[in-house]
Amino acid sequence: MHSFIMKRKTIITAIVWCLSFLIFSLSMLHVAEAQTSPKPIVIASSWRLDTLTGKWLHMTYTEAFRRLNLPFEYKAYPSKRVTLMLNEGRVDGDAARVYSFGEHYPNVIRVEEPVGWASFVAYANDPTIRLDGWKSLKGTAYRVAYARGAHICEVRLPEVVNPENLFTVTRWLQGLKMLQAGRIDIFIAAENDILLMLESDEYKDFDIRKVGVMEQVFAHPYFLKKHRNLAQKFEAILKAMAEEGLIKAYRAKAFGE
Repeated sequence: MHSFIMKRKTIITAIVWCLSFLIFSLSMLHVAEAQTSPKPIVIASSWRLDTLTGKWLHMTYTEAFRRLNLPFEYKAYPSKRVTLMLNEGRVDGDAARVYSFGEHYPNVIRVEEPVGWASFVAYANDPTIRLDGWKSLKGTAYRVAYARGAHICEVRLPEVVNPENLFTVTRWLQGLKMLQAGRIDIFIAAENDILLMLESDEYKDFDIRKVGVMEQVFAHPYFLKKHRNLAQKFEAILKAMAEEGLIKAYRAKAFGE
């Protein structure tokens, strides 16, 4: 009987030891995988995935990072917050900014190949307003609003609009509502998604129309300077994708939807 009990204890001890070793091995394997798997590159953008431009950018970045064999995350925030997060190093890059953006934020590096393009357009509900470029605002008394963090507006508008007539909003919808309510005369934003909003059932009764193109711009990716090597590889991949017609194809697919 004593021998049986001893054998049983030995078997139980062996089983416990094996289970402990198995658990330890699995935990070490998990640690090793965590150490060898690269952290996702976080790309921030003011273009949400439910916008046409957001879909376009996401398709382009997904393919580019697939070719790089690197994981990435696309995160959308208001434009001003994206700028702050990038400037503080809390994200790895900005999906799309105008060429001159980096002149004001020296801790980032521009990818020279553009990832997209857009027109910055003036909207109004006064049919008599006609604009053509930023300089056409100079000397006017129009009350003008734009989305906070839109870098090109932050640079261009103070040069041609009096400070007391210049306003910022957090979202495009806020600007359109201010325009419809008569609180401002002009709202300036990238055309791509504003046009879709105005054509939707929710806003189709808004008496708002395009009254001028302020500037057509190319949008460039920006990365933190610590990702200089990644930026160079990304540029080569974007060039290849552009030559293949993929970037235009993604735009057609996003806007066609």
